Amino acid sequence: MKNLAMEINTPETIFVKELSNGDFEAVCFCLASKGMNFGNALFAVAEVIKRKKRIQSIFSFKN
Repeated sequence: MKNLAMEINTPETIFVKELSNGDFEAVCFCLASKGMNFGNALFAVAEVIKRKKRIQSIFSFKN
């Protein structure tokens, strides 16, 4: 995933995977050294999942 993120060459790249229990896992990569800022991208991912699954989603974030 890291190599693909470098090839895409965007400041931030998020990969999303659906887990067997129906939850989702997002893996984030940031190419800049000034730190990660995935707020807008994570909200976009959450909205896509919500619309695809037609659910009212509850999200928890792990660091």
